Amino acid sequence: MFYQDLDNVDHSLIVFTSKGDTSYKLYSMAKQVGRKVHLIKPETNTFYINILDGTEKDVIENMEELFKHAHAETDSITKVREDMERLLLRNAIKLVKRSLGEEATLEDVYNLITNKDGLGRKQIGNFGRIIVDDEELMIENKELISWFLSCYYNETKNIYYLCRGVRLKIKELLDYQRLYQFEPKEADLPNFEKIIKNKEILIVDSEVLKYREYAKLIGSYLL
Repeated sequence: MFYQDLDNVDHSLIVFTSKGDTSYKLYSMAKQVGRKVHLIKPETNTFYINILDGTEKDVIENMEELFKHAHAETDSITKVREDMERLLLRNAIKLVKRSLGEEATLEDVYNLITNKDGLGRKQIGNFGRIIVDDEELMIENKELISWFLSCYYNETKNIYYLCRGVRLKIKELLDYQRLYQFEPKEADLPNFEKIIKNKEILIVDSEVLKYREYAKLIGSYLL
């Protein structure tokens, strides 16, 4: 089937594979028939994935989808925790995106929701000094600040404890970023528009057994 698609030089081809060394085999096949081919494989690529790229609305939707699989149970306690974690994600993304714009990263979200070394409160302090002309947006920004300081960071509210799953998941994703050395200054993601326009081939290795949750991150981000 792949050979048939390779022979069709009038179309580009994007392949996601999670089966062992299949990515290398497909890459070699494409090379043999003379097609221009790109391979994304975490331990050999130094591209940087920033899942906070995009509009605030799109980033929130993508993050919610990314974390949705973490809740397999349907009991009432899990439902409360899931609702709280969703609220935390939405509020954290809003705050860092409105503070840092396209410079915002997953690590900024992590610093905010863990308040590591007081960085979360510092972020909130900087956010509180931002002036916007939109009165409704200004009101919402003040509500975000109030929620973090009065509810999330407030130990008596128990919200911080309920949201431990999100913190663990984001830390795991950040650890994988560091493990595979995805450095922002070495951004090297292929240009998808160029690949499609030039009828080239892109192969993405998302081997779950090796990359675990990061495979899902790669796949979700690129899709």
